[in-house]
Amino acid sequence: MKYHRLILSLAVLLLSWMGQTVKSQQILQHDEYLHHSYQEAIRKYKNQVAQHPDDGKLLFNLADSYRLNGELKQAEIWFAQAILHSDDSRAQLYYAQILLSNRKYADAEKAFLNYAGQAESEADVANARHIAASCHKLNLEGPQQNAIHVQKADFNSDKLDFSPVFWKPGYLVFASNRPGTTGPSDELDPWTEEAFVDLWMVDVAANGKTGTPQLFSKALNSRYHEGPMAFDQAGTTIYFTRSDLQGNTRRGYDDKNNTRLKIYTANWIDADWVIQAELPFNSSDFSTCHPALSASGDTLVFSSDRPGGFGGMDLWYVVREGKGWSAPANLGQAINTAGNEVFPTLHGSGSLYYSSDFMAGYGGLDIFAAASNPEGWAAPVNMGAPINSSLDDYGIAVSADKKHGHFSSTRSGSSDDIYSFLDMADITIPVLLVDCKTGRALLGAQLMVTGPERRVLQADSAGRVHVPAIAGMDYALRAYGEGYYATDDCAGNASVHVPSKGNELMPEITLRLTAQNPCCRTLVDPDHEGSSNLHYQWKTGDGLTESGRNIDHCYASDGQYTASLEMVDPDFASNIIKYKTTVTIQGCNAQTALPLVVNGVIRDKQLGTPLPFATLDLVNQCTGKTITVTTDSSGAYQFVLPGQQDCDFWLIGKKDGYATQNILLPIKGRSNASPLRQDAALDPAGSMAMGGAPGALPGYPQQLPTLPAGYIYVMPINMQAALQPGTMQTEASFSKPLAQGEVIELYNIYFDLDKYTIRYDAETDLQFLLMLMRKYPNMHGEIIAHTDSRSSASYNAQLSANRARAAKAWLVARGVDPMRLFASGMGESQLRNQCVDGVYCTELEHQRNRRVEFRVTHFDGVISSKEYECFLPNTMSAFRSNR
Repeated sequence: MKYHRLILSLAVLLLSWMGQTVKSQQILQHDEYLHHSYQEAIRKYKNQVAQHPDDGKLLFNLADSYRLNGELKQAEIWFAQAILHSDDSRAQLYYAQILLSNRKYADAEKAFLNYAGQAESEADVANARHIAASCHKLNLEGPQQNAIHVQKADFNSDKLDFSPVFWKPGYLVFASNRPGTTGPSDELDPWTEEAFVDLWMVDVAANGKTGTPQLFSKALNSRYHEGPMAFDQAGTTIYFTRSDLQGNTRRGYDDKNNTRLKIYTANWIDADWVIQAELPFNSSDFSTCHPALSASGDTLVFSSDRPGGFGGMDLWYVVREGKGWSAPANLGQAINTAGNEVFPTLHGSGSLYYSSDFMAGYGGLDIFAAASNPEGWAAPVNMGAPINSSLDDYGIAVSADKKHGHFSSTRSGSSDDIYSFLDMADITIPVLLVDCKTGRALLGAQLMVTGPERRVLQADSAGRVHVPAIAGMDYALRAYGEGYYATDDCAGNASVHVPSKGNELMPEITLRLTAQNPCCRTLVDPDHEGSSNLHYQWKTGDGLTESGRNIDHCYASDGQYTASLEMVDPDFASNIIKYKTTVTIQGCNAQTALPLVVNGVIRDKQLGTPLPFATLDLVNQCTGKTITVTTDSSGAYQFVLPGQQDCDFWLIGKKDGYATQNILLPIKGRSNASPLRQDAALDPAGSMAMGGAPGALPGYPQQLPTLPAGYIYVMPINMQAALQPGTMQTEASFSKPLAQGEVIELYNIYFDLDKYTIRYDAETDLQFLLMLMRKYPNMHGEIIAHTDSRSSASYNAQLSANRARAAKAWLVARGVDPMRLFASGMGESQLRNQCVDGVYCTELEHQRNRRVEFRVTHFDGVISSKEYECFLPNTMSAFRSNR
């Protein structure tokens, strides 16, 4: 805990584990607090406070010494005294932060609001109030746990272990002062009275298991501290943090006789690291540390307390210019605060991970993620619990798929440790389907998965399937492929158990099929010499007669088959049998029959909106046997029936508040080569009453939700002509004419929870908007996306912005000038119903808020609905069939 806390000192802002050390005789000549000898400072200040209990400066220094030494309970006690006698606003801030770390959320809320009244800048006031609101929510609900499993890495020591970074595949590099470090035995860090920190390495297997740590490099590890590092994509260049060294052993000092931090670089040459130089923007007057390199190697992000920041440690960046680097630039107030932003990591996707202690979180340093966008990075999002805890969490290494990795934390309360994490919400079982004879991937093969539900998944172009799974469940996997077969040698099935917890990654499972039909037998001519005057007839037990010397014949099921061979001389008028032989053949049933898949989407008949959690019964007409499934959040369902079916089935759709619908499915004798798609639309109970009530649209059901002034419904899109042919009007109609300033609610552009991918069922309304933009080239507009109230306001703001950009990108990709469109996200700020935080709502009610609108920002005239010939039902059906 101690070793990284020193970064939080606003006076000097050094890393605790990378802090200055001065010789013992120098310490005695200076203030222990200023030189971070906090144990000695605590002893000194306790004696002085006993004599001067109202001295605000002494109380602040004593409380802060406890804080920086990681003794938060004592720090809370003394900061409670310091705020009464000190006019330093930091006392109130630190007191609030410590209360949050100590999980006293109600007290922390009040303390942050008190600090907001003392803060010097508007940004600090806004941050403090935002954190106070977060404390209020934590007090009511507690930390909301994500479906992520976290556990302490098995290679931790009882010393300091932190800042893991992926090196080459299979290796993790981290910082530690465990036994075996290369620092001097006669000199310790006086602040902690422990050894200096070196770079260590541990091998990590594909399943997440780790080996025995070893020193990373004797060439890089010096007498003093080496810490957080970054590698280029090839793993042949390293940027690492080190104590300011003049030469290899002599340390540099600032004007207060403190050793700062610098970033150095080294290259992998002849199987060892060769230090090249320190980076040119280092200085002995301030710290430059924690390098993070972009995947391209052209951008380096780092943490520094250099002049020009917003306070504390900020994140800065430089870009490559030739063989050098540009002047450092601050990442700005969207990323940085008046607190401390440290330990950045740049993911291969461009996402920025880092820690901050002055944004809404759970206490101490929390890890935040900022997605990449064309302007740099989006608003940071707290990664939530259990990645973040009430203590310090920092230095994260994230896998390429963002599903697992390692990070540092002080949550154990004893020291800095490394933890591994695995995203359990999106566990997948990786499966590879191959031809067992050739080893090639089975393109187009299918995998039937039997677990909590049965489903069929398609292999990708590499023959791989990633099966969504739930922790603690058992799954049966069976491969299928038209023209492929399973045999004893080519097992196409497996059973898998998904651990209920743990960080061991699911290994890839290989299932094998063969294109050689095991039910085929070759009947060979017993007269190997043969004769040109003779021909052969094979007569098999199933009544077939075939001619030829070698005959392939396939048997579809088990059974004994007898084959007779007749040798006939065609030169005689009558059939003279030279001889006859009989062969007995064992049949088989090893053919892998394709399963029948029935799928589709269930919608509201009036609005065309998908209906999540609707119930679907599939009833066998012959036996009455019933299978039941429930639609997911996008209204989709799937049934899987093994083998060929001898009967037709009823599909029965049901949902509370809707009329039941029965559909006869012609399944009997149907080929299973492709899924049977059956969509359905359910009528709301009593929905046949038509307009006339105030606020109702002419000719449309009264149940359509009312819209604010200035909003327009687009009706034909919502009626889903493809689901109910013939019920649609002959032309599209708006609820009123369209002019500049009006907002069209694109009622069918929906997004799954937490997603911003354009769903296929959103394309209808986007096609409408595309046609509109093409027909009226002088029209400009703003695409406005909204979310429901779930998740934090900052997260929803970014999610909605991503959704708006996704809709814009869809239109731009189809030829719309990007200058005609502006994308903006409103997050949860404009809900259409009562579904705010703390109010129970159905999934459909939440989906009402996950919407997209188009506001006409520039247009010369007014459009009436009569001009929309393009919305005739047959036109819509045509574009659907071509999707």
